[in-house]
Amino acid sequence: MKGAGYDSRPYRFHALLSTTKIFELDAKPTQEHKLACLRQQNIPIHQNISFIPMNFETDDLITTLCRHGYDRQKQTLFIWEGVTFYLSQTTVRRMLQVLRENSGVGSRVCFDFQTIRDERDLIQTGLVDETIKFGIPSENIARFINEHQYRIVEHVTADEMERRFLTLQNGDLFGKIMPMMNFLLIEHD
Repeated sequence: MKGAGYDSRPYRFHALLSTTKIFELDAKPTQEHKLACLRQQNIPIHQNISFIPMNFETDDLITTLCRHGYDRQKQTLFIWEGVTFYLSQTTVRRMLQVLRENSGVGSRVCFDFQTIRDERDLIQTGLVDETIKFGIPSENIARFINEHQYRIVEHVTADEMERRFLTLQNGDLFGKIMPMMNFLLIEHD
């Protein structure tokens, strides 16, 4: 499951599709545009990819996924990139609980978020439809994750993202990541 947007991961790792079921969740207009772009470029859509319109604030995630063949007993990787920013704190907390309660032991959630001191630190996009609502205070990350009965597998900070992904072979950076940006990979028993 993923908040898919225009991510091309399923097409870049095409060899894995024969043994992996992918549920791409996103707003219907975004999905329709992505599908049109794929068709325009003659990129085949594998039968193991399901495009599912979803509003994380209002739709029932598990019911929606199960209608498309999701198995609650299987170990699952939930990639939740570019989604939590736009959700309320309540929704993020509810989603983490729902994912834990409806996936197999050892399932993982990978999500990005920003660290904040308080809500005034949230990025201001200036766009009504893209208001940033969620962040975690730096000192509360471990507690936030533990409260939801997960453990942190990996925490990647902005500095680490720059070192891993934006550093050229000669050591020069070819881009910057805003210091408040983070990725977490978490797992439940």
